[in-house]
Amino acid sequence: MNKLPSADRARILHLLCEGQSIRAITRLTGASKNTVAKLLVDTGKACMAFHDAAVRDVKAKLVQVDEIWSFTYAKQKNAATAKAAPAAAGDTWTWTAIDADTKLIVSYFVGGRDGECAMWFMGDLASRLTNGLSKKVESYAFAVALHMMYYNFVRIHSTLRMPPAMAAGVSDRLWEISDIVALVEAEEAKTAAKRGPYKKRRLKFQTDPSPTRVNPKL
Repeated sequence: MNKLPSADRARILHLLCEGQSIRAITRLTGASKNTVAKLLVDTGKACMAFHDAAVRDVKAKLVQVDEIWSFTYAKQKNAATAKAAPAAAGDTWTWTAIDADTKLIVSYFVGGRDGECAMWFMGDLASRLTNGLSKKVESYAFAVALHMMYYNFVRIHSTLRMPPAMAAGVSDRLWEISDIVALVEAEEAKTAAKRGPYKKRRLKFQTDPSPTRVNPKL
């Protein structure tokens, strides 16, 4: 399978962070829609893993919690009658917790707006402190993970004159988009190591004339 060069990946991720749609990015870069979408998923997963490991023991005096409304596939009032709507269609909320001093996004969570989600979010937030529009909701969550990573580590805050991660002491340097690409490539290397070298398999032809059945969920 052809692999995008790191520079091309960095350009696509930068466009995503600047709010460009996947369709617009395909026109600007020539990359296919599936290529951009897969890169977003892979990057979102890598950003989630890095945030979970790196943003810990944050010494925050005041944490501001907020929620941002969006929707997946269709608005809640239209989800029931929307054509081919997925199970998670409807209102989607992004919960955020920001250190008031360093502006670091300490925790974030994508889900509903109910007691269960609130308890999960606050529990995750407590574990990180020293004292304690997409059609699929998964794609939306990965996009949120990328934007949170960009905000915390790459984007220079106008007041702080540095990224929030540096102000909070979580990072000792200014990150670039290429550093996020490196996270993705590191995860790919781990996956490749687990799989081992690629081995060709001989095709076995069956005498049964019935067509091969494919799991529709794959």
